[in-house]
Amino acid sequence: MSRKLLLINVMLLGLLILGVAELVRQVQGAQQRYAILRDPMPAKEAPAYPAPASAPRVRQRDYLPVVDRLLFSQDRNPVIEVEVPPPAEVEQRPGLPLLVGLMDLGDGPIAMMAATANGTPRPVEIGEKVGDFTFLAAQGDTLTLEWKGQQFEATEAELTGANGAEPDSKPRVRARAAERRPAAKPTTRLGSDSSKSVSKKYFIGQPLSGQAGRRAADPRDGVSDGTESDGYTRRVRETPFGAQHWWEKKQQ
Repeated sequence: MSRKLLLINVMLLGLLILGVAELVRQVQGAQQRYAILRDPMPAKEAPAYPAPASAPRVRQRDYLPVVDRLLFSQDRNPVIEVEVPPPAEVEQRPGLPLLVGLMDLGDGPIAMMAATANGTPRPVEIGEKVGDFTFLAAQGDTLTLEWKGQQFEATEAELTGANGAEPDSKPRVRARAAERRPAAKPTTRLGSDSSKSVSKKYFIGQPLSGQAGRRAADPRDGVSDGTESDGYTRRVRETPFGAQHWWEKKQQ
């Protein structure tokens, strides 16, 4: 019996020692945690921040535009300023080229033209440029020209006096062109000299160079395609740049 009591006392003593040791450990831990609060860290210097900008001074004249434009104010300024853009500069079209004559050898109209009144005329085919203009088509006494993408029609009367040429200077220009360019002699209208025609009813002109069996035709005679005369057949072909006219020898 005494041994059991002794064993119990020893166990109780051990528990008491363990309890005291745990209590001491917790007290030490609490003291370490509270040491941070007891010993604060040294204070640091605050960074230097720039001073805030001063508020702008309110001036009454700054609000005058608002006062002048109050929608329901009786003394509202009725003057409305409208900015008008400057007018766009329109490029002036240069003077028309000088026309000396027209001819059609079956491959389309060819114009004898010069860029200026004092220039030398040269053959200009459809699609070619003469000065700042492009020759597009010829219909009757009207020529179609193009300048910077703009198409317009000009009569022969306008073109023969182009660029301010005086009436008395036209024969001189044409004569000089004929002297310098002998090939320009047939530039008059086809059909004007009926003695060169091989037919008395229609104008069947000179043979076309490089085209066997074909002769020149007058595009103004109104002869339709397929008309036959003196062993020749009239041919008319429409192209994007105008009609082509020629006489073709009939096949035997």
